Amino acid sequence: MTEAIDQLDILDEVDALITIISLEDHTILYGNRKIREVHGSDVVGKKCWEVLQSRTEGPCDFCGNIWTHRHSKAGDTHCWVEEIAGTGRFYEHHEKLVRWRGNVLARLMISSDVTQRLQYEKALEESEGRYRVMFSRARSVMLLIDPASGEIVDANRAAGEFYGYEVETLRTMTIMDINTLTGEEIHAEMEKARNEERGHFKFRHKLANGDIRDVEVYSGPVTIHGRDLLYSLVHDISERMELERELLFRANHDSLTGILNRRSFMERADEEVSRAARYQTPFGLILLDLDHFKIINDTYGHQAGDKVLTAVASAISGNLRDTDFCGRLGGEEFGVGLLHTSPKEAELCAERIRKAVAEQVVKTSSFSIETTLSAGVTCHHPVDDDIDDLFRRADAALYRAKTEGRNKVVTLIL
Repeated sequence: MTEAIDQLDILDEVDALITIISLEDHTILYGNRKIREVHGSDVVGKKCWEVLQSRTEGPCDFCGNIWTHRHSKAGDTHCWVEEIAGTGRFYEHHEKLVRWRGNVLARLMISSDVTQRLQYEKALEESEGRYRVMFSRARSVMLLIDPASGEIVDANRAAGEFYGYEVETLRTMTIMDINTLTGEEIHAEMEKARNEERGHFKFRHKLANGDIRDVEVYSGPVTIHGRDLLYSLVHDISERMELERELLFRANHDSLTGILNRRSFMERADEEVSRAARYQTPFGLILLDLDHFKIINDTYGHQAGDKVLTAVASAISGNLRDTDFCGRLGGEEFGVGLLHTSPKEAELCAERIRKAVAEQVVKTSSFSIETTLSAGVTCHHPVDDDIDDLFRRADAALYRAKTEGRNKVVTLIL
């Protein structure tokens, strides 16, 4: 996940505690501005249990748990709540396995303060009257909902401010007016909350101005004046979800060209080859390499070379179908995966790309640069054991295209 976490400035803008922790030795590799405000500026280099739990020895229970799940893939999510030692505050941690610089497996932890939510839940257990006082005064968005009809029975001032409606107006609405799920889906989720099968949900809610926000909802049954209702605490997590989407995109895409990076391309290609073998469907692979790219870099400079690579990536992706995929495999080498594609169709696709690149002129402030590429094409064959067999053939075809004069497409099936 090098691309995902090389550019860390965006993490300082998030109103949540963010740490990146080595899975190997539990050392904190990074802490954003928010966690430095809470725990001090010297968190990097310390063990996670020293900072987050004020312990002298580790690993902590969660470190031990995630250690036993080393088979988890980057992007897998774990969630738990704990008190941050010395703060008197409770935080909910959302943690994903990521690839840190040098391809080291690490833990990306996003922590949000849920102290107020836990206080509300405790008040619910202790006293209806105390709950009513906290409901009206709460700064968090709170709704009371009739699970049978979806009617919003009550809403606090914070809810009115968040959704952009007067509180009196919210009391005339149903949750279906806000939640973007279908009525049937909403009722199914409310049943889970009413039966206490589940209390934590992620939805998309629509505001009065039409904006859609990602929200995290904590919901459970409560009896108010003898009426069985659902209380819902709503937290706007749009910023966090956008951060996660951006991190995921950077994890899977080349930072220069915006197409898949090598790791993601190889994972996708491996999946598609396995699927082609299982269902006996055709799959095509193209390897492409720019001709004399070193000369371009040496003559015009690396900045101009980057513009050429970006333009070539655009020409490749612009000649593919929505079901196809492409990636930058390293340097000036690219790969293309073609689903449900015969050898002849794969060769024609490669030829379209070759022609598009050859006709392309990349302009800088001082130069106009032309380039060509060579392509090796192959398709899945029943005798292939795995993706490596396809790559060996495509690479051999690419080598022939280079030795036979470049700016050429060569196809090898077996």
